[in-house]
Amino acid sequence: MLKSIIKFSLVTLFSIIFIYFISDKVLLPYFLYVDEITMPNIIGHNISTAKILLNQKDLEFKIQYTYSENNFNIGIVTHSNPLAGKTVKKGTIIDLKVLGEREKYDVPNLKFKSKSIALNMLKSMGIKVDTVIFDYHDIICTNPENIDTNNNYDLILKNCNKINKNIVWKQYPKSGNKFLKSDGITLYVSKGLYAPELYNIPNLIDLDLNEAINKINSSGLLLGTIKYINSITNNNSNKIIDQYPYGECKINKKINLTVEK
Repeated sequence: MLKSIIKFSLVTLFSIIFIYFISDKVLLPYFLYVDEITMPNIIGHNISTAKILLNQKDLEFKIQYTYSENNFNIGIVTHSNPLAGKTVKKGTIIDLKVLGEREKYDVPNLKFKSKSIALNMLKSMGIKVDTVIFDYHDIICTNPENIDTNNNYDLILKNCNKINKNIVWKQYPKSGNKFLKSDGITLYVSKGLYAPELYNIPNLIDLDLNEAINKINSSGLLLGTIKYINSITNNNSNKIIDQYPYGECKINKKINLTVEK
């Protein structure tokens, strides 16, 4: 009786081992085996080329677009999972990262805010300031965007919206638009008051010509004609011996110089 039980147990054990071997090594591979291939290198290719290379290997893919630093590399594959050279089965889904357009942001509304608040807002958002332009009331009021050209100049100034000093009265780009952070924003800030009609002319007598020209330019005035006369002492002085006008002048008035040579 015991021998029969042992014999039956051994036959059963060997039968199970045999069936497992046949199933694992013959039947399952035959019905379930999928060809394995090597993942191609698609990094640096544009997405259309990458698709062709993956399709040739019977591989599926899904794309995640990431923001690019510039507009020259849009559509370029930057990463794949699995990486190139890995062994994968046909039909595997490959995750791709592809450069899309540069990231754009909504332009904040800075109009009628103080200059300091506007600058702090931009700084907190990581947005750089391109230029800050300061304008007087009369320049702001006569801006073509804001005036009725049917009115005369005095009426335009009378109806002017007098923006307080250090208040942003205009910005570029305007709020509501999309822009790139790297492009920066231009702010137009009021200086209050009206631009003075007359400016004090610096005294240029006895200055060297180059020094006089630099002083005219730094004063925001305009250089006119330069007249040369011979030096009485025969020295090459290149000094200013006369100028016109003196005192005060309008901002568009040119300063004429007489130079001893």
